Amino acid sequence: DDLSSSSKGDSPVVVAADKREAFEKHLCKVKLTITFPSSLTYLPDGENVAGEYTVFFATAQDDGAVSAVGKQVQSVKFPATTLEAVKRRPFTHSTVLVVRAGTQTLSVAVFDRYGARTGYARTTINAR
Repeated sequence: DDLSSSSKGDSPVVVAADKREAFEKHLCKVKLTITFPSSLTYLPDGENVAGEYTVFFATAQDDGAVSAVGKQVQSVKFPATTLEAVKRRPFTHSTVLVVRAGTQTLSVAVFDRYGARTGYARTTINAR
C-alpha cells in the first residue's frame, strides 16, 4: 500500500501508510509515518529549548462515514546550542492507526502549539 501525500497549510506535511495488517474482525492496523519540518516555535527552557506539536487523525469511508478525531501530543526538548542542527532535518512521527476494513481517506493535521501553525496531509488507505 505504501501511499503518501503532500500537504497544504502553514507547514508541509507528508503522510505515508505502510501495508495494512489484520487486527480484529473488520479492523486493520496501519503503520503511519508523518514527516514535517522541525522548524516549530521553541521557547527557552534554561539551557534548552522546548516545543510541542499535536498530530490529529481522522478517516472517512467511501460511504461518507467519518471516524472520531484522534490526537497525539508530543513535547520536544533539546539543548539550545543544537537548535540550528535540529532545524536542518525534518521530524518524523510514527504511529499505528486502527481502521475499519475497506478503503479509507486519512486526513492528518500537525499543529505547532507555540507557533500556532498547522500543516495538513491526506492519503488513501486500502485496508482490505
